[in-house]
Amino acid sequence: IIGCLFVESKKKAEAEELIELDMQIPNEIYEQMRLEENAAAASQKIWNSFSVRSDGMWIYPDDFGGMYIDGQYLCIYVKNLREENRQYYLSLIDDLDGYVKFFDAEYSRNELQEIANEINEEVLKQGFILYSIGVDDIHQGIHIYTSQELFEEVKTVAALIAPDIPVIIEIITAPVPTFLAVPFLSGILGFFSSITFSAFSMVLSRTSLSQTTLPSLVLIAP
Repeated sequence: IIGCLFVESKKKAEAEELIELDMQIPNEIYEQMRLEENAAAASQKIWNSFSVRSDGMWIYPDDFGGMYIDGQYLCIYVKNLREENRQYYLSLIDDLDGYVKFFDAEYSRNELQEIANEINEEVLKQGFILYSIGVDDIHQGIHIYTSQELFEEVKTVAALIAPDIPVIIEIITAPVPTFLAVPFLSGILGFFSSITFSAFSMVLSRTSLSQTTLPSLVLIAP
């Protein structure tokens, strides 16, 4: 009986904690979560359709260019977009097709993944390591986290290997969690596309990469 009472007491405490946490969520964030609910469900269904390699990385269809949530819609990039592959992705999300938008992709996510791998391998050859690097689903490009000290070296490597692809380099100014201080977290970055750091973002466009001046520095998070 004492054991049962302890379990019930624990469940009650956990429920109270969840209620308290829910009450602490600002209204605007709660409303945003509600707005994105169906798009997030559609995204999860598509992620669940992907196979996973033995090393934990996802295996994407050759035409899949990435996806991200914009308001109430799940935006999906598809290379060589046509009705056939459009219907394929719609078949994965059941009755959530009203919350999906399709866009023609210039690159597949597999292609972007290979480019990210090339950048990472070149960086390692030069004797330094990135906090993380992966595919940027929103910009159809590459997203890199590095330090201020290595920024110029990383920018040079990215410009050499990916001159025509958007590359976002974020300079980490706050202490980095241990789990992020690894060379390659593309799968994780792809799944959690809304990671927020105290960092600056540098977007290297085709134009800025061809110039000698640095592109504009954009504050991503306070």
